[in-house]
Amino acid sequence: MLTDRFLRTTIPWAEKTEILINELTSINPEIKVDGIDRILDFDEAKQYIQWADIVVASADDYAYSTHLINTSQQLDRPCLCVIPTGLWAQVHFVLPKHSNINFMESIPRFETYEEIKEFYKSKMFRYGVKDRYYDSGRWRKEIYQDYLDSGFSVPQIGPLVQLVSSLGALQIVNYITGKGEVVHSPRYWVIDRGSKIYINNAY
Repeated sequence: MLTDRFLRTTIPWAEKTEILINELTSINPEIKVDGIDRILDFDEAKQYIQWADIVVASADDYAYSTHLINTSQQLDRPCLCVIPTGLWAQVHFVLPKHSNINFMESIPRFETYEEIKEFYKSKMFRYGVKDRYYDSGRWRKEIYQDYLDSGFSVPQIGPLVQLVSSLGALQIVNYITGKGEVVHSPRYWVIDRGSKIYINNAY
């Protein structure tokens, strides 16, 4: 079971893109997939967001995802957020004219990717996510200490990544069909300690 982090660190971008395209077209040979084998800058990303029905922010770089989420909301595009780490995960939509990701994460609102990136490197942020990473995510004490000291991030747990990805995909089905509940900010799905799944509220 390959996670995105494994693919990113062991397979070149072009090959990773080809793998994902092959997987998608093997499921549905009639679909068209435009693959981009590099990281888009934000001006390029904005052009894709403008015509997208749904944006899925799932970059390995959390600051990049956060900036995409904010940009999607500014452009009135729904954005799905799937955030796993250790045995903890969060899944929800950020919709136009609803609570933004900054409110959800209790972080300041920054205008640029560089500002977001620097904040996520700060001790203030790293200490602030102890309940998520250490308590609920069940990181080992020494791993969390390494994260506090250097920003080291533990690799994802494959089965949990697959679980929350499936939950996110189901939320997209609910959004498109209107047949099921769409959990959106300030509410969000939580997987806690790898054993509990429930809907929480950021208020």
